[in-house]
Amino acid sequence: MVRVVRPGGSVSAYAWDMQSYGFPFEPFQIEMRALGYQPPQPPSAEASRMDAMRTLWNGAGLEQVQMGEIVVERTYRSFGELWTTSLAGAASLKQTLEGM
Repeated sequence: MVRVVRPGGSVSAYAWDMQSYGFPFEPFQIEMRALGYQPPQPPSAEASRMDAMRTLWNGAGLEQVQMGEIVVERTYRSFGELWTTSLAGAASLKQTLEGM
C-alpha cells in the first residue's frame, strides 16, 4: 500500500485481534481445544496485536498512524442460528470440523 498511495494519500486496514480473543470463531476454537483438538492458527497471529501493527506500518514508511479498536457484539436467538451463520462464512472451519 505504501508503494502505490500518492503523497498525502490515506491507507486504511483492519485485522482481527487474534491474540486477545477477538477472532469471531474463538468460542469454537476454545471448545475444540477443550476436546483435545488444536484448531489451525494463522501463520503470524502475533502480527494482529496493535503494537505489532503500529511497528509494521511505521517501519513501512507510513506517517501519522492512527489506530483504534472496534468492539462488536452479536446476539443469536439460538445456537443453531450461530452455527449456521458461522458455517456460511467459514468454509475452512466447516472442513476442519467435518474432518474431526
